[in-house]
Amino acid sequence: MNPIRSIALFGFLSLWSGIALPTSARTPQVFIAQVSAEDFFNRGLEKFDAGDLEGAIADFNEAIRLEPNRLEIYLYRGMSLENSGDFQGALADYTEAIRLAPNFAVIYLSRGNIRDNLGDIEGAIADYTEAIRLNPNFAPAYNNRGITRWNSGDKSGGQSDLQQAANLFEQQGNEDGVQGVINTIERLQQLD
Repeated sequence: MNPIRSIALFGFLSLWSGIALPTSARTPQVFIAQVSAEDFFNRGLEKFDAGDLEGAIADFNEAIRLEPNRLEIYLYRGMSLENSGDFQGALADYTEAIRLAPNFAVIYLSRGNIRDNLGDIEGAIADYTEAIRLNPNFAPAYNNRGITRWNSGDKSGGQSDLQQAANLFEQQGNEDGVQGVINTIERLQQLD
């Protein structure tokens, strides 16, 4: 008997008798693993936490490729780039994050820090000021603006901002923050 006919006949008899077809005679199902933006993002977070910045950045790149308008991915890739020394890349990511969430004060603080590191003092102060406008009780923004103002020659403005940061940290019960501001003021005064 023709082998194709025997397979067809076996299939017909199997259906008629209720006997299951052997696995090899079934049509194989192919499952393609689809990795989502969420999968890449979570894997990137794990690598970020483990200190594998290069691996984290690669996973965040893939997550952004799959989901280009997700704020958290830009924030974490920005932090990864910043920690790896790629300040221009971090600046671009924080700028994109601001486009996605223009009322999120923490992003302005992060971008202000990058701008300060890049020597863009006016841009840094503008970002810290916007963070303060969005959240008037945001002590870290006052702290960083105070340091930047002091270092750029505006010691009076810097002192005022640092004092406001210390006051806010105290109101918020953050003694470490208060002590950090005091240490910063002492260090800045020693550098003069």
